[in-house]
Amino acid sequence: MPQKRHPRHGSLQFWPRSRAKSMKARIRCWNAGKSRIMAFAGYKVGMRHVMVKDDRKNSLTKGDTISWPTTIIECPPVKVAGITYYKKTLSGLQKTSTIMTDLDKYAKRLINQKKAHEIKTPADVADIRLLLQTQPNKIGLKKTPEFFEAGITGTIQEKESFAKEKLGKEIEITDFTTKGTILDSHGVTKGKGLQGPMKRFGGRLRHHKSQKSRRTPGTLGPWNSDRQWTVAKAGQMGFQLRTELNKIVLDVKTPESISQPGGYQQYGNPRATCLLLKGSIQGPPKRLITLTPASRPGRNTGEGLVITHVA
Repeated sequence: MPQKRHPRHGSLQFWPRSRAKSMKARIRCWNAGKSRIMAFAGYKVGMRHVMVKDDRKNSLTKGDTISWPTTIIECPPVKVAGITYYKKTLSGLQKTSTIMTDLDKYAKRLINQKKAHEIKTPADVADIRLLLQTQPNKIGLKKTPEFFEAGITGTIQEKESFAKEKLGKEIEITDFTTKGTILDSHGVTKGKGLQGPMKRFGGRLRHHKSQKSRRTPGTLGPWNSDRQWTVAKAGQMGFQLRTELNKIVLDVKTPESISQPGGYQQYGNPRATCLLLKGSIQGPPKRLITLTPASRPGRNTGEGLVITHVA
């Protein structure tokens, strides 16, 4: 019989398990989607389950009505706060200058406009990105916004003309994605603080007659050697940057159609357009979630799915 894999062995793919520096996710690669913009951001509301009629061509449940858990992401419109120019260097892309629009008093605390306010377009441009500003004050969540960059599809000339056209304007979630597309979610997981090795890495309880403790690893390594980094130890659990792939957009809902009596726990009822994503999403309610087109899309898509009931 094949040996059962210890649950701790599969947990070493993330290292070091330290706290994230910011609750805003960092995106390291840009993937072109159907829209000109390659990223959008929203706030996690909570979860519900939906009844979906599956009419996909190659699905094993074709023609059946199935129940799926869904996550609601509230996506108020984002504002194009600036245009960032990059040039190629030996160590990769380097930011050269940024064109900024007028910011409110809450956004000025986060951006140093003296360094960023440059109108002249550099000559050696290798990439152009949009500097987007979230607007949580429109949904009554908080006053301080977040800033994040989003790539643009097209040539350098097309990117620059599109960016200057959108500078200072708002972009809706419907301009970024539609029903049936597949997205990747980037966010920081729920923080759990200091936890022991058993909860942090998994495993079984030791024998009740084990020496000193039961919720510890069986061995710390050889007698005359330093303790290896692969040994399960207590430490930080959660509040770490993670990316989840291939989240199907089941529907784009208005806030009135997705509200419920009493609101959602720790959030309330949404006030802006919401996305229904299949499955769970990392992070607690009110956490900022950045969405990008799928980097490794699979065979299953959201085309042919019809929501019959939202419970």
